Amino acid sequence: MTDSRAVAPGKRRSDFPIVTWSLIGLNVAVYAATMFTFSSWKERYDEFYMVFGLVARDAHFFNMLTSCFLHSDVVHLLTNMLFLWLFGRTLERALGAIEYIMVYVGSGLFAAITHLAIVYAFLPQDAELPSLGASGAIAGILGMYAIRFVRHKLHLFGMEIPSALLLLAWLFLQMFLGVFSLYVPTPTLKAVDYWAHMGGFMFGMIVAHLTHLSAVGRKEYLLNDAEDSYRRGTLLDVIRKYEALLRYDTNDPFTRAELGRTWALLDDEEQASKYYSTAIDLYLKTNGGTEAAARYQELLYILPNSQLPQDLLYRLGCYLEESDKPWRAIEVLNKVCPPNGPETECQMAALKVAQIQLNKVSRPHLAAATLEQFLRTYPNSEWRALAEQLLRTAHTNSEKLKADG
Repeated sequence: MTDSRAVAPGKRRSDFPIVTWSLIGLNVAVYAATMFTFSSWKERYDEFYMVFGLVARDAHFFNMLTSCFLHSDVVHLLTNMLFLWLFGRTLERALGAIEYIMVYVGSGLFAAITHLAIVYAFLPQDAELPSLGASGAIAGILGMYAIRFVRHKLHLFGMEIPSALLLLAWLFLQMFLGVFSLYVPTPTLKAVDYWAHMGGFMFGMIVAHLTHLSAVGRKEYLLNDAEDSYRRGTLLDVIRKYEALLRYDTNDPFTRAELGRTWALLDDEEQASKYYSTAIDLYLKTNGGTEAAARYQELLYILPNSQLPQDLLYRLGCYLEESDKPWRAIEVLNKVCPPNGPETECQMAALKVAQIQLNKVSRPHLAAATLEQFLRTYPNSEWRALAEQLLRTAHTNSEKLKADG
């Protein structure tokens, strides 16, 4: 395939998930600092968690934010960091660093709001207890991952585990323990804010839908399915997959080009030319000239006698000239005019070929031959004066080359 599929269109992402590792480092550092600074749990609780944790009775933006980096014990910390490592790296590559940070913080804040709502609605007796909200922030990462990478599999402890299964089990556990904690006054359960986890998770899912990440995910899986069908040789199935993919973005040149290639492999020149033409046109309109040229070469390789619209070939030839590929430009421009082709496009293409031969590749004798043929074919052309001027220049340059030689 000639098109490189990055994680997100138009952006080049770094493969190293620096934000995920930074968040892990920050969370570990904060927890380690509290352990070394305060000698007992009571001191940590009174002097640190009550200040930087989220206390419903004294909630404000500052402790809603700082609570996103707090943990109650080592197990709490290690569990959260494992989930962040498992799911955060892939999501960061898909979103980019800035967007990923915004999701983490936004999830933490939404989880805090959920916690406050539950406390004031059902647990007013807990309004004086601090909530440590790192889990809520990380839950948002999980929620967005669940939408974007619903079919991905995780490799953990030598096993391949469907991510959807793991996330579904996690969510049901949070829901069960959250409901249980409302009716069973167990201090251990209340120390872990399950409702905040669900709030963060829902925030991630909502943002994923609003930013169309779900559609991006479905497109990626359809693309993978189509590629699998290519490998199995079931080309009609490939066409069905790409047509389904096209419904998500009718102006996606890659999908249209792949449909063109599939029809070409089935020797259907009409369908292949139709899809390739649209793809090349879209690539040229979106500054994808290199890909447009590659797709045209691909079409000629599979179906050498195929013909694209004259105006499209002319634009492609002009792009190749501007890209300092004059010989390829001449090759394309010479295909603009089949027998009985539109006269205007033919004249423009012939003059462009002559200008390239004269100015770009320094072949004045070829330019002269092209222009003489032009004047014989189109004696009444509105560009006759330009052709005659170029012809005189071509003859002059030819004479100079002979003299120099």
